[in-house]
Amino acid sequence: MAGNPKIHADGEEKLMKEKKKAGEAGHAGNTRLRREAEKKDIFIDPIPMKTPSGELHRLIYELQVHQIELEVQNDQLRRAQAEIEESRQKYADLYDFAPVGYITLDEAGFIEEINLSGSQMLGTDRSFLIGKPFITFLKLPDLNSFTKYLHQSFKTEEKTTIELNLTLRRGILSVQMTSVPVRVEGQKARLRIVISDITVRKKAEDQVEERTSELTNEIEAHRETERKLAEREENFRRIMEIATDGILIIKKDALFKANVHMAEMLGYAPEELLNSAFRDLVYSDEWTKVEERFKSVLEGKETSYSCETRFVSKRGEAVPVKFSFLASSWKGERAGLMVVRDIALDKKLEENRIGLQRLESLGVLAGGIAHDFNNILTGILGSIFLADYDLPHGSKGKGWLAKAKNGVLRAKELTQQLLTFSKGGAPVKEVFSIRELLRESASFALSGSNIKCEYLIPDDLLNVFADKGQINQVIHNIMINAMQAMPEGGVIKVRAENKTIGPDDGFSAQEGEFVKISIEDHGQGISEDDLQRIFDPYFTSKPNGSGLGLASAHSIVKRHGGHISVTSKIAIGSTFEIYLPASDEAIALREEEDKELVTGSGRVLVMDDEALVRELTGAILRRAGYEVDFAKDGNQAIDLYREADDSGRSFDLVVMDLTIPGGMGGKEAIKKLRALYPDVRAIVSSGYSNDPIMAEWKKYGFNGVVVKPYSSRELTKTVNNALLK
Repeated sequence: MAGNPKIHADGEEKLMKEKKKAGEAGHAGNTRLRREAEKKDIFIDPIPMKTPSGELHRLIYELQVHQIELEVQNDQLRRAQAEIEESRQKYADLYDFAPVGYITLDEAGFIEEINLSGSQMLGTDRSFLIGKPFITFLKLPDLNSFTKYLHQSFKTEEKTTIELNLTLRRGILSVQMTSVPVRVEGQKARLRIVISDITVRKKAEDQVEERTSELTNEIEAHRETERKLAEREENFRRIMEIATDGILIIKKDALFKANVHMAEMLGYAPEELLNSAFRDLVYSDEWTKVEERFKSVLEGKETSYSCETRFVSKRGEAVPVKFSFLASSWKGERAGLMVVRDIALDKKLEENRIGLQRLESLGVLAGGIAHDFNNILTGILGSIFLADYDLPHGSKGKGWLAKAKNGVLRAKELTQQLLTFSKGGAPVKEVFSIRELLRESASFALSGSNIKCEYLIPDDLLNVFADKGQINQVIHNIMINAMQAMPEGGVIKVRAENKTIGPDDGFSAQEGEFVKISIEDHGQGISEDDLQRIFDPYFTSKPNGSGLGLASAHSIVKRHGGHISVTSKIAIGSTFEIYLPASDEAIALREEEDKELVTGSGRVLVMDDEALVRELTGAILRRAGYEVDFAKDGNQAIDLYREADDSGRSFDLVVMDLTIPGGMGGKEAIKKLRALYPDVRAIVSSGYSNDPIMAEWKKYGFNGVVVKPYSSRELTKTVNNALLK
């Protein structure tokens, strides 16, 4: 149905007016909207639709326009949000990666917020720090300072700064904290803090302060030096007067000043040394050694120089000295200060010390060789006995074994001679014939010399009760002394006799029966003054003597309860007399000589680090009737003893080697065994008979002692005696 033309016309007219009005008012805007609509694929018809109702067309048009405006606004909003997000990210980056730490604390001092730099500065992850009290990083007195600082900041609400030392896991961190309180309505106050690492600055400040203090002290010291200069000059003058060392002041190689002691050292009067050249004081052979360095100090090229040399006395004699030469000045002029010490006595003491050290070293070496050699001899002697034991009576091999045995026994005596050079301990006494010892020791001492020895020894001479090795050392030392007194050769007479000492004889030895030994030489003799000190340590009249030989002989004889003395006349000779305690056990000992094995019974544990010694000792003891087991050191011996006791088959005796290289030896092992088993019986054995334990074995808890190399009779007799006690 056709519409009303009038209404249609009116509507068209009205719509045209609306469009015209809109066009006039928003032509530019519509153009922009159309461009935005084209971008978004939205169609806007700027020409009104040919419809009966222009109102509907207008509404549709306005909706399209509004849609475009919303889209435009959304785009603007998104761009704004992107810009805000970009700004927020930039702020976050600036906040997190700032070269300082940012921390927000609540009023109680707990961490509410911290940037990445701050967490790295504290060395802890940010998530761990949130909610933690900041005071965990503080120690006194910084803890008290921070607590006051926190309270004051909230109270004043002003920007405040403090420096603290934070205690971190990696160490101490010095920081500067600048804070501002922030209050937001309806919320609790917060403290925003900026933390800066000032460790480098603090270190620099400390260094500056330290250096400033040093400079201040140096300045003060310099002032003090200047104030006391006059006093020091006066003190130096007094020192020159009372010094026990020689003092020289040298200017341009000439002696400007010399103290009294320096002059006396060289046999001059003090004024005689003035203006003389220093080189005239130095022994001619020594000047080339001293000249260059001496001049270098005097010219200021070196600050000091020390030297041992020889000066020459007024009488032309060499004086050993040690001097220290210092570059100095005297009243503004370059000079040298020399302190000179006479070291003649020091040289003598040093020579004695070196000689003693050499003697001690030789003693240690000789003792070690003797110990190892005696272990070897023990094995050889045991093997000879076992071979002889197994051979049938009348066998030709027995003769050769007897010769081998005699060779071993002579080698045993050689080890005793080695021990002559070893430092003796307490005597390990035994009964023996002094007759054989005198001949062997004298022959050994005089071997290769141009001196003969005559012996005057009676057949009824008693045996002595003494340490064979140490008495051998006494005879050896006296024979060497006699030989050195006769450089042109000659005859030394050795006498021995039985002597009874009574209360009226005036000897330092105890009363009783003694063997008196006299050793007489026809040498140069000893002066009366030297005779009073002949037995003093380090005293010697010989250029190369140590002064220890006769002192050692005197000490050994005294330890044996004996007596030693000397008489002498110049150009006639000297006679040494030695008294040693005699023994009446000679017959009993001779009766036992033929009894090779002393038999017995029981369980014996042999402890020795030498496998051959263990094996042969065990074989000998088995032939004597004993049941034997073995241990290579103290630890194993204790374990075996414990196991045997637990099983009800305890050992009756333990034979212990005194020294086990790298392991527990007899001294420590017997101590531990006695702590566990107070009734344990043990024998100590060693190839180094001069060890104090070998002499005082009872004191260390042993029941007997046997010295290597021991014969089968010595071993079995000692074992039998220890079991019977």
